[in-house]
Amino acid sequence: MQQENNNNSCFEWIQLFISISIPIAIGVYTILESKRDFAIETHNRKQDLYIADDQQKDLILYECQKTLSKLIENYGTKLNKSSSASLVARFTTLSALNRLDSGRRNFL
Repeated sequence: MQQENNNNSCFEWIQLFISISIPIAIGVYTILESKRDFAIETHNRKQDLYIADDQQKDLILYECQKTLSKLIENYGTKLNKSSSASLVARFTTLSALNRLDSGRRNFL
């Protein structure tokens, strides 16, 4: 009878251990998964910011080139003689150069 109680007691301890360890394992998994998701979100956010900055710089370069090409188209060789057109060209170029990275500055 005592042997039977020991077997039942051992079985009950095993059941208790399993019933406690499963929620703990689920909790640990949830925490680790949340940390991994947060790291992925942070990485994606940094990539999104980089892409947005790159697109903005491309737009600045495009707008500057568009403005300069219109000035050249309208004034041609007389661009240097027209002080207002020359001033617009200088201002546009300097403004764009201040906002662009070195690779795009060289291109401009």
